[in-house]
Amino acid sequence: MERISVINQKEFFKEILNKNKTSLRDISRKLGISYSILKKASRGESTIPKEIFVRLVKYSEKPDYWESRSIAMNKFWGASKGGKATISKTSKNALNKKMKFVRKFKHIKIVKIRQNRTFCEFYGAIMGDGCLSEYMVREGYKKYVIILTTDRKRDWDYIRYLKSLVEKEFGIDAYIRDDIKHNVTRLEIRNKSLFDGMKRIGFPIGEKGRNLKIPNKLLILPWKVKKFIVRGLFDTDGSIFGKKNEGYKYPYICITSISSVLLNQLYLILRKQGYPCYISSDDLLIKGIKNTKKWMSDIGTSNPKHKFKYDYWLKNAILPKGLV
Repeated sequence: MERISVINQKEFFKEILNKNKTSLRDISRKLGISYSILKKASRGESTIPKEIFVRLVKYSEKPDYWESRSIAMNKFWGASKGGKATISKTSKNALNKKMKFVRKFKHIKIVKIRQNRTFCEFYGAIMGDGCLSEYMVREGYKKYVIILTTDRKRDWDYIRYLKSLVEKEFGIDAYIRDDIKHNVTRLEIRNKSLFDGMKRIGFPIGEKGRNLKIPNKLLILPWKVKKFIVRGLFDTDGSIFGKKNEGYKYPYICITSISSVLLNQLYLILRKQGYPCYISSDDLLIKGIKNTKKWMSDIGTSNPKHKFKYDYWLKNAILPKGLV
């Protein structure tokens, strides 16, 4: 697929927006173009697909000017530094300058996965409320994204914690998207290196379904590291609650999953560590004051929602009502 890089690309977008007295998001809606693609291009962080450039330049006051400052590249542009025809028309210095400008778009951040506590917590969180998704945008061009979806109101602080965790551990950007219509917030990570790394470890692509499980590579880790997978699952697909008929006095730790394979893995892992857990339908449960205190001091939580309920119970001797 041919792409276009524009010399002074930021000014190209600025001129279009000023002329039409509009915003990038409005242009995205009007033309039916991905907002994220436009945003990256407007910042000079990526080149522009040719078909999008052709449509955008029509909104400019000086289309001929911008066309003259555009550089056309086919899908092999990253492996080529130009042929004789190009060199005959362009001085060597000018060509080098152009190639230096466009070469920065070729770089893909390579992520090194360390099977440490931080990665295990992230992996557990994605097992709970996340997925790995790959899809064809157009012929010959795929997108790879790791997505985690949470409740927009109750998990507001937690998803920002995960964003910080991802950026610190992997050195890549993570983006938060609010979906007001469906009352959810999504964390999106668009890095093929991390995507491929998780795939190699054993994370399924697409729907996780009933076969979701902790892969052997992580299952054999020592408890002091592996327990952070359990924390990530608890923070996304878990809860701490009390029952009405018990006066909300006795806390329950719960992790929910439709995967019986995963629940059985958790059962064996936790039993080995002395947790008297049991499985009921799609829930793994641990009941009692002593066990809850042990959980919070050993496995713990990074979700402020869980921490609030636990602290409330410690102070008042009952769980707050009406909170999942």
